[in-house]
Amino acid sequence: MTSTSKIFRNIPLTVLFGVAMLAMLWLAIVTQIKGEFHAARTGSAVSLKNMARVFDEHVDRTIRELDKALLIAGKQYLKNRQTMAYATAIRAALPDPQLLSDMSFQLAMIDRHGILTRTTIGKNPPKAIDLSDRGHFKIHKTKRPDKPFISVPVLGRIASQGVV
Repeated sequence: MTSTSKIFRNIPLTVLFGVAMLAMLWLAIVTQIKGEFHAARTGSAVSLKNMARVFDEHVDRTIRELDKALLIAGKQYLKNRQTMAYATAIRAALPDPQLLSDMSFQLAMIDRHGILTRTTIGKNPPKAIDLSDRGHFKIHKTKRPDKPFISVPVLGRIASQGVV
């Protein structure tokens, strides 16, 4: 006889049954934990996809709103320019911030010298701030002015928040 069979002969059947039950219980627990982990992981992936879709829609809506505001400002400037001096026309062209439904962006008018003349945040007219050193001003001095440009984020000189 082998040593293993001697061990099992001396152990009562109820103890062997109990050990088998414990092993099955642990197997069931491990299986349950794996199933819950998989379900949680799948749920998080679905939730993340949904949040990404909502964020994408928000960004899309914000860009469309910004595009509308820029079109309004451009048309208003051209209309004002027929009867007003340049500086007055450019200050009067910016839409009223209360008309913009999504204020997650700022619109500002900068004159040909790089001086901020109007903004949708803060006081209007704002204090004179020189923005001629900023990339979003320089690009329009050197390239076609009717093309959109998104600069690298910088710290805003009005709100002290990141702007592009």
